[in-house]
Amino acid sequence: NAYFNQVFPAYQEANSRGLTTGNVEDIIGSGAQVAYGPIRDQSIIDQLNAAGIAVVKLDSFSTVEQMKGNIREIAKILGGGAPAIAEAFCEYYQGNIDYVSSKTADVAEGEKIRALMLNYRAGALSTINAEDICSVYMTEAGGINVAAESGATGTTPGTSISSEDVIRWNPDIIFTHNKSGKDQILAEPTFQTIPAVKNGKVYIVPTGTYLWSVRSAEGSLMSLWLAKMMYPDIFTDLDLEQEVRDFYKTFHGGYEIPDDEIAMVLAGSQS
Repeated sequence: NAYFNQVFPAYQEANSRGLTTGNVEDIIGSGAQVAYGPIRDQSIIDQLNAAGIAVVKLDSFSTVEQMKGNIREIAKILGGGAPAIAEAFCEYYQGNIDYVSSKTADVAEGEKIRALMLNYRAGALSTINAEDICSVYMTEAGGINVAAESGATGTTPGTSISSEDVIRWNPDIIFTHNKSGKDQILAEPTFQTIPAVKNGKVYIVPTGTYLWSVRSAEGSLMSLWLAKMMYPDIFTDLDLEQEVRDFYKTFHGGYEIPDDEIAMVLAGSQS
């Protein structure tokens, strides 16, 4: 997104031709030596190998351990000072998980916040199941992913559901990815008796250089945000603005994020 390019101008300078990873020709034309990610098409792997590009498959993103393993693997590929930065990041990432988990450990099962990640697009509803990394963040932050609890299955991140499912699960709080989705959820006539809608607890997930609720670097902040949204009385000491400020400076190349951009990121107003 445009904000990514603002935070990382060197990326845009290095990719002045606007090449993307969406097609093999661009990858080959970029002069890349290594391609990594969830590359499942063997014909693409063969084409890249034939062009002298090594392929490292990284296709497991469902747990914190898998995410940290991917970070370390990418750091090894990059070399130089990257492994040390990766270790610092992994320590920070795990630290946030441990912090929210310990703070909510005493919340009784019957008092846990029942949460739902709900995407509403063109009348179609989808959620995340237990295999999604954000479901892990929800659970570690002391919440219950009502979709996972119900046994919802499907290919992450999009698991199709019905409005009847949402009504039956009766979530206390709903998270969604953009303002349009939030507006549709709040306006849906059949959702008006759901606690999350009735109490105005429908929130847009933060988006910075990338969406926080998916397999991204800023996903390391997601457990903090979820904890603050679900249990504000427990996390009165948690300053999300300062967390964002520190994260950007430490892990985004020393970027000094101003207050208005912090507000934009936390509001998810880019999505």
